[in-house]
Amino acid sequence: FIKIIGILYVRFVVEPKEIWSFFAPLMADKTEVEPANDGKKKTIATFVQGVIDELHYFDTILPRIPVPVQRKMAELMMQNQTRLDRLEQARARIKPGA
Repeated sequence: FIKIIGILYVRFVVEPKEIWSFFAPLMADKTEVEPANDGKKKTIATFVQGVIDELHYFDTILPRIPVPVQRKMAELMMQNQTRLDRLEQARARIKPGA
């Protein structure tokens, strides 16, 4: 729960150009959280992606991210996801005890 508050704090306070440096390490975090009381769980990575992509968090309007900065973050998220997918595939090929 503390991570969710931290993510929202960064999204509100930090300059848009610097947001990615805070969020990049969280993009691999598969910890499941329930950011709302609706019973839906999300991973920290999914929550971060939503906070970057969306302008609203429930009834609160988030500060706008300039389009060039948001495009760059979207590109970095795709590159990060590709890297994580490749890493997961490599881990699946490794046989324990071999």
